[in-house]
Amino acid sequence: ALAQELLSQQKDGRIKLYVTYQALNFRKAHRELFLEGDYIPLRVWGERKEHICAFARRRGEAWVLVVAPRLLTQLVEVGQPPLGPGVWGDTTLLMPKEAPQHWRSVLTGETLQASPYSQQLALPVSSMLNHFPVALFTGN
Repeated sequence: ALAQELLSQQKDGRIKLYVTYQALNFRKAHRELFLEGDYIPLRVWGERKEHICAFARRRGEAWVLVVAPRLLTQLVEVGQPPLGPGVWGDTTLLMPKEAPQHWRSVLTGETLQASPYSQQLALPVSSMLNHFPVALFTGN
């Protein structure tokens, strides 16, 4: 519900404020993950792969996943958020096989499950960006 409210008033800057607030609070609560964790750039596969920037950080069993769209003027009309399968199609994040299978969004509370793909795990971008235009997921 909060994501829908923020998107309905996207020109007032609350989306940026909300993402900044949640990301900084998550970073504060998981300080070691960001200070000492491994940085893992992620491969993106599919028809819109050039429109996604994604990475993970890992420290022991703790994981965080960050996904941000890019080059949006080539994807959607001005003012339209880049959400769901209509925008992202088959675009998929490929993660190391040791990554968690279960993920929870820090921004929306949604949960996702990764699927096996070759020697890796995969998460569809359309699920990650279905209700909010950026993603911050924690593995559990």
